[in-house]
Amino acid sequence: PNIVFLILESHTADVIASLGGEKGVCPTLDSLASAGLLFTQIYGSGMRTDQGLVSILSGFPAQPDQSIIKYTSKVSKLPSLYKDLTAKGYQSSFYYGGEIEFANIGAYLRQAGIEKISDIDDYSTEQLNSKWGAHDEYVLSKQLRDLSHEQQPFFSVVLTLTNHEPFEVPNQPKFEGKDEASCFRNTAAYTDKCLKNYFQNAAKQSWYNNTLFVLVADHGHRLPQNNDMNLAKAKHIPLLFFGNALNSAFKGYRCSKIGNQNDIAATLLSQLNLTSDRYVWSKNLLNPGTNDFAYYSNETVLGWISKSDSIAYSYVEKKNIANNSYSKINELNAKAYLQQLYATFNN
Repeated sequence: PNIVFLILESHTADVIASLGGEKGVCPTLDSLASAGLLFTQIYGSGMRTDQGLVSILSGFPAQPDQSIIKYTSKVSKLPSLYKDLTAKGYQSSFYYGGEIEFANIGAYLRQAGIEKISDIDDYSTEQLNSKWGAHDEYVLSKQLRDLSHEQQPFFSVVLTLTNHEPFEVPNQPKFEGKDEASCFRNTAAYTDKCLKNYFQNAAKQSWYNNTLFVLVADHGHRLPQNNDMNLAKAKHIPLLFFGNALNSAFKGYRCSKIGNQNDIAATLLSQLNLTSDRYVWSKNLLNPGTNDFAYYSNETVLGWISKSDSIAYSYVEKKNIANNSYSKINELNAKAYLQQLYATFNN
């Protein structure tokens, strides 16, 4: 199948009703979820877009105080979905409405084996009406136009940007209010409306019936409910497999396996009957034998989520700050995970 990733800026579960969030903000995502494979317990491993990209495309978790994307020599040794799929004959592309060199993203993508990169330089002055570049509607439309001429199979990724501070929309806001939470709802709703138009137009394309779409957020967010970014709720994000290439047994199915963005690689490659051995930090979410857990980190907090409990361990206070009871084994698991992550990074 063709594979299209739609990486959604700051799309927390709190704006998606099917994940227990607010109703009416993202009806398109809710509609897609009802016809796709929705993973209901996925958590962003980091706090920034560059960390999310590496987690999604290379299966490597985020670190508290730095991002591996800034180290070119280390990035070159990471596995990459782009490299693996290109080796199987896929054409590859990446679309972003902003500056691709921000946070060293461009260098990472080139190291990952990307063939075509589209960014802010591909849009007219009139389309560059966001602080960060071109709003999502222009980027999604450009990718669709280009894919109509692309050789199949293709692996294409879109990174959205509108749902980012300062939370501005180019159309009439859906929700009233000028407060930060209302503005966040409006940009999330705008992206959701863009996705509705995108899928309506994609469905008219000859390649649509043989395409798997993967929708996932780059990271969580404290808004719109002003959650504490140190705690698990703010890290809860959507992950959805959707499209006619999806096995009919999975359509409308909800997978409650607890995981991270870095688990996408092993899950996807396993379904394609491709090896995922190099993605040592990635687990197959559709394998009932894999452990239920998710890791996350901020600059001062290490988080761990399991079926029994969750912890948010403060490096400063040397204790769990989640205000809940938890098992000591999960604290040890979290510390061991982070220690091994740094050992891998330093090697």
